[in-house]
Amino acid sequence: MNLTAALVHEIKTPLVAISLPAELSFADAQDVLDGRVQGQEAAAKIKKRMTVIMDRAKQASQRLDGIHVLMGLNSRNYKSIALAKPIESAYVSLQDLFLRHKININTPQIPDVRVNGSLEQLEIVFSNLLKNAAESMEQVSESKRQVTLVVEQKRKQIVIRIHDQGPGFAVESVRLFTPFFSTKSTAERGIGLFLCRQIIHAHGGTIEAHNHPEGGAEFEIRLPLAS
Repeated sequence: MNLTAALVHEIKTPLVAISLPAELSFADAQDVLDGRVQGQEAAAKIKKRMTVIMDRAKQASQRLDGIHVLMGLNSRNYKSIALAKPIESAYVSLQDLFLRHKININTPQIPDVRVNGSLEQLEIVFSNLLKNAAESMEQVSESKRQVTLVVEQKRKQIVIRIHDQGPGFAVESVRLFTPFFSTKSTAERGIGLFLCRQIIHAHGGTIEAHNHPEGGAEFEIRLPLAS
């Protein structure tokens, strides 16, 4: 049941992102048919929006594949992947959100390290954490809206920290990973962090959350290096 809710949560996000450009493109096409605008003028905007729609549809498919494996409906066949790939994919998928909220992402060069796992599943983790970090700073002044992502190698582990400048956590960190618990509005399903924990555990790692000493919240992920 929990993984079914996770599936809904992860597919809903890119589908919502598809809805608006599709509606705008439909309106532009209607304007052309009604003679209010020239076809060439509308075509450029529609082409740009169609690119967004195709990217989000591909993202939904990839996330479905990742959860499909996690649910055991497919044989788990993790392989060695560069850690930078899912982090970069997550960042690219959220660029519109960062621009809209005027978020500055401080991401140093990611070490050339590899982990055994699923690109799609790890992208889900980093997308959720970066999205949460960005949304936590809605009430913070624009000059302070910064997310810092740090990746370090410690012996046979890789440590990833994501730190925002939001208000931090007002609840025990362990509750954050409870299914259907959310610190956001009642419209949120509270399944994203639960799914993150399930994925990280499936990769042999750990994920923790705490308030940062300098303010804001920080998530720390530890993953074993690929052997």
